Amino acid sequence: MVLEIDGHHAFVAASETPPNDYLPHLIFVHGAQNDHRVWQAQQQWFSQRGFANIAADLPGHGTSAGAPLASIESMGQWLGKLLTAISPVDAGAECRPGTADPLRRPDALFRETPASPPAIVLIGHSMGSLAALECAASTQVNIAALILVGTAFPMRVSPALLEQTRTDEAAAIGQIVQWSHAPNLSDASSDEIRARSERLGATHALMSTQAEGLLNNDLSACNSYLSGLEAATKITCPCLVVSGSKDQMTAPKYSVKLQEALRASSTTIDGAGHAMMSEQSDALCEAIYHFLSVHINATHQMTAK
Repeated sequence: MVLEIDGHHAFVAASETPPNDYLPHLIFVHGAQNDHRVWQAQQQWFSQRGFANIAADLPGHGTSAGAPLASIESMGQWLGKLLTAISPVDAGAECRPGTADPLRRPDALFRETPASPPAIVLIGHSMGSLAALECAASTQVNIAALILVGTAFPMRVSPALLEQTRTDEAAAIGQIVQWSHAPNLSDASSDEIRARSERLGATHALMSTQAEGLLNNDLSACNSYLSGLEAATKITCPCLVVSGSKDQMTAPKYSVKLQEALRASSTTIDGAGHAMMSEQSDALCEAIYHFLSVHINATHQMTAK
């Protein structure tokens, strides 16, 4: 679907699953030089389990119009406007603790009684994790949970790579595609090698379709963002940090300060690189689902403010 935000069309990939009064509404936020397509597997997985969800293209990404936003703070503000647009009335109202009943409602883990509209869960990857963090800290929409995938703070980018994004964007994309995926194991089978090659090709194709100059814009925004720990102090909802053990872009150790500031739960997906949405799709979905079932179900006041 297409919304209008700040006078520009914003593309939102919405699941076919309608909002469920008993389940939170999941909002997926993509990273640098990407768009909603990186979340397709997760959207399908959660939709099959009854979760309504959306993945939006940030301005200047995918098919969303408007100039790319030059700071993480502005991305967070834009996400807040998106949440207001999709949940105009008391979005993310208090989420009441409930008891899972697999015979009655397999996925009804979060509310004893229906409430409208559903609670909001923000899920961001890489640059999108910082944008989601900033949104959760500043929006007037209540956030039930915040999930940061492949995150780091500060999210520093090497000067050499930043310069390459200006002088040879195609080469920079090629390097990032390689770094985003875990290397092949020495004993990898031919099928595993082929599957990795296909993932690399798909990532390269997606990144190469974005507008010229976008990569430098996005990486510069990540590199310049200094307010992560301050934002974290404003967030009280349950938080999860998901890392890949083989992540060469945002290694798990670079998320520790943010985890501590958020008092977040954390999990590491064994063997996953930065592109864990495609590399370890089911493992990522299960980690998110487990966190929501445990932490939202056990929390009486589900707001970020």
